[in-house]
Amino acid sequence: MARARFRPAPVHAVLAFLASAVVTFPAAAGAQAGTAGTGSAQVRSGPAGASPQAHAQLRASQPVDEEYTRLIAEYLQDERITTELVSYLPASETVPTPLDFHGRIVGTPGELTYAADIHRYLRAVADASPRAKVWSIGTTEEGREMIVMAIADEEAIADLDSYRGYLAELTDPRTTTEERARALIDGPARPIYWLTSGIHSTETGGPEMLQELAYRLVVDEGDFIRAIRENLIVFITPVIEVDGREKQVDRYYFNKERPEGEARLPLMYWGKYVAHDNNRDAIGQMLQLTQNVNRLYMEWKPTVMHDLHESSTYLYASTGTGPYNEAFDAITIGEWWVLAQNDVLELTKRGVPGVWTYNFYDGWTPNYMFTIAHAHNATGRFYEVASYGPDTRTIRASSRTTSREWYRPNPPLSTIEWGPRNNTNIQESAVLFSLKYGGPRRVVPGELLAEERPVGAEGEGRAGAGLGDPRRTAPAGRRRPGGERPHAPGTGVPPGRQRLRAGRRPGARGRLHRPGRPAVPDAGRHVLLAAVVQPGQPPAVRRHGLDLPAPAEPRA
Repeated sequence: MARARFRPAPVHAVLAFLASAVVTFPAAAGAQAGTAGTGSAQVRSGPAGASPQAHAQLRASQPVDEEYTRLIAEYLQDERITTELVSYLPASETVPTPLDFHGRIVGTPGELTYAADIHRYLRAVADASPRAKVWSIGTTEEGREMIVMAIADEEAIADLDSYRGYLAELTDPRTTTEERARALIDGPARPIYWLTSGIHSTETGGPEMLQELAYRLVVDEGDFIRAIRENLIVFITPVIEVDGREKQVDRYYFNKERPEGEARLPLMYWGKYVAHDNNRDAIGQMLQLTQNVNRLYMEWKPTVMHDLHESSTYLYASTGTGPYNEAFDAITIGEWWVLAQNDVLELTKRGVPGVWTYNFYDGWTPNYMFTIAHAHNATGRFYEVASYGPDTRTIRASSRTTSREWYRPNPPLSTIEWGPRNNTNIQESAVLFSLKYGGPRRVVPGELLAEERPVGAEGEGRAGAGLGDPRRTAPAGRRRPGGERPHAPGTGVPPGRQRLRAGRRPGARGRLHRPGRPAVPDAGRHVLLAAVVQPGQPPAVRRHGLDLPAPAEPRA
């Protein structure tokens, strides 16, 4: 009997379902918007019912690490760059804090941490808690290890392989029936939200912040963090370019000892004869780090791939200005906006200045690392944050940066004192709001989903085939079986390789299918799926009479 083909639900349709299910969370010691300076922060009310009383109740139910919390306030250069989520640290009798392990908190001025020590710390957290697990995902050209850490509640961590299997089912419309998909969505399946950082070695803050985030996600017993653990599986790869991280930390400490006025040693290469363009390898797959990331993605099929960068004042959440790549599904682009606007909203209403979207990046370039997610109908996104340093400094912004715009409702200040704790606070807060917003999602009825987006039997259809449709554009970085290349943008056909058939219009965005050559199936998509059978259409696999192959391993 033929299996019914299902289509994943657009994330934004599912996000709306949860908008009414706001969880009240505790407001920790946060700075009053509009104040400046350092020292003890004042408690202020947060959204969704948070209050100083809720914060007091949390402190009564879970001890706070007073020394770590004191140092957060001491190292923060401007009290506006904080939220109630990150201005304290909960205490634990069993799990070491970064202060316990490294002898300093995350955000300490003048200090950086080697990747090897970051990995050792995350393993110490996992060894001390049943809510986390760490494993190797491969090595670099210079033989250094890359890792991933998984964080969720105890039940999910103890049975990770089952959750991987649920996502494998939900991302394969060839074999999973509508009934099975709905049972998984309404039952055990969870999204995976994968945080990555350190691909650009001179951007030092993400790997530092992710250590504190990991501790907080494992230890904090508040409703806000508990909801993340119970509804998501969070993956953390703290350093992608491990070779370059070690060189950058070496370089920083070497230069720190140089007399004032003497030349500073530059960072010539990050990895093995590669620098900034290591994040331009998603198509070529020439680097071990890209192959390791691609391999993990294909194995686990994360729902969101979120990369942390530094360059902007003070935090940019990616959407892009366009033109958007025609190979990226329109729903994926919509999800960029949903998640980015949530970041802007949550931080802006807490008085945090300089959080914005839109006016950076184009949304077209297909060779960035997170294209691995885009090409499989998942969501890739990134932050650009004012630099960690780790030295404190004054940031002066131009009038072009400080103007109030529709995409920048609370712009950066003309001048602000900045340091590594500012960097940690702003991006850790934004990540937590994204995790919470993308957490407890459940399906909405198929009738409420966006209109069907079919690809016809001849391969012609509207922009973006149905999500999970095995006839969508081939994944970036891999040729199709038989050597067929991905389509050039806007043409629907590999230039110079194939003529349009009779009746086919130029620019059709559905895939052209060569007789005798199987299409490459999508390998990843959201657990946020709604099983929808397209009326009157037979299953795609039967239509083409294909036995679609599993994705190939990345080339060495």
